[in-house]
Amino acid sequence: MLTTAINNKRNKKRNKQPHVTIISGWLIACCLMLASSHSLAQPDKPVRGTQLEVTPERCIALRKGQTCYLEVTFKWQQGESSDYCLINVTRNSVLKCWRNRSKGQYSFDFQSSKSNTFVLRSKNSNVDLAQAHIVVAWVYKSTKRSKLSWRLL
Repeated sequence: MLTTAINNKRNKKRNKQPHVTIISGWLIACCLMLASSHSLAQPDKPVRGTQLEVTPERCIALRKGQTCYLEVTFKWQQGESSDYCLINVTRNSVLKCWRNRSKGQYSFDFQSSKSNTFVLRSKNSNVDLAQAHIVVAWVYKSTKRSKLSWRLL
């Protein structure tokens, strides 16, 4: 009787294993399908191998909404020489273009009250090769003055 109970438990374990294998295989297949469809749905992602760095990455203003002033430097590098442009996507403006280069550097005075996104593109293309951000932050969120301020009467 004891051996029958042990054999029944063994048979139940054996019967469960194929179901687990089928379910885990199905989950793996679903994850692979989702991953491939996700990568196909985002063609505007920057191209790997291209580098675009901005220093510094953060600009700090005193109060929210104030313009932040900062001198920033962009450095980029690409695998092959061609014509490239550095573009401020937030303002939709071209900052600098290079001819027949595989790397470059550009410095300018950043002035903005909000964060900006920059991309490196081939001159005659809308494909982003690399992307960088300058985040605008502030020390104080509120512009309200304290009710306990001094007054001259």
